[in-house]
Amino acid sequence: MRKFFWLILCIAFLLTGCRKAETVPVSGAVSMIQETAAETITETKAEFIPFAERAEKFRNPEYEHIYDECGALNQEECSLHNSYLEWIASSRLVNAFVVITDNLNDIAPQQFAESYYQEIFDITVSDGFLVLINNDTNQDIIYTAGRCQNWITQTEISIVLNGATRDLIEGRFSDALNRILPVSEQMPAYILDKTAALSEYDMQELSEKIRLVQENSGIQCAVVLLPFPEENEPDVIVYQTGFNCDMLLLLDPETEQCRIIGESPLSESEFLAALENQGLYWAIWNFLEDI
Repeated sequence: MRKFFWLILCIAFLLTGCRKAETVPVSGAVSMIQETAAETITETKAEFIPFAERAEKFRNPEYEHIYDECGALNQEECSLHNSYLEWIASSRLVNAFVVITDNLNDIAPQQFAESYYQEIFDITVSDGFLVLINNDTNQDIIYTAGRCQNWITQTEISIVLNGATRDLIEGRFSDALNRILPVSEQMPAYILDKTAALSEYDMQELSEKIRLVQENSGIQCAVVLLPFPEENEPDVIVYQTGFNCDMLLLLDPETEQCRIIGESPLSESEFLAALENQGLYWAIWNFLEDI
């Protein structure tokens, strides 16, 4: 657009400064300006890139959680943030991405972030988030899906994005991500409740208990509450692989069924007896205590 305005000034100067200006019809000059403006806009307007194409273009197998379209991060920064996002993804069983771009293709930032997420997320994992660093219109977004919408609230999103504003303005994108990404730690680690049987407070307490167990025993463990299928077994592999754990407790509180994967000091029948006598929270707590 700067080129366009300079062109208008030059044409205006020629029209007013030339002694034979009367030989150039005003309507002709206006037409020239309009044609030049249209050409300039056409030249500067970025070509639309489908999301599938741009995701494939900027996908890096070494940094699978980061899509840096404009080279904002160096190799060391990509490695650092990708490792953090990998930990968040495996400890919370979520999709976790950062997209940095300077071309939204004239799409609203929220819609852009959602469309990008839908193109790259793992369909076997129903929850996730995408941090969009928007160097095009400068409206940054954290898009959330599934249970991430409950744990990463819009209020918290506004706070962390506002806190990163100076870093983003000054081009310190790695520093900005250091401020933004920890908001994802609001989600409790290594515990997933798809039944709403536990309160948020209970989940945070049990998550902290799991952290201590892993720290003290070296055993990677996770707890998943979900409705069991009526005819088939629950998909153990999805949760064991997703959480990358050695021991896994799968529990359906409604039907009081459970599966314990790994070398547990408790049998499934013993855990169900504890569930009956102690209640859900304490049965899980004591299960973890015995590891």
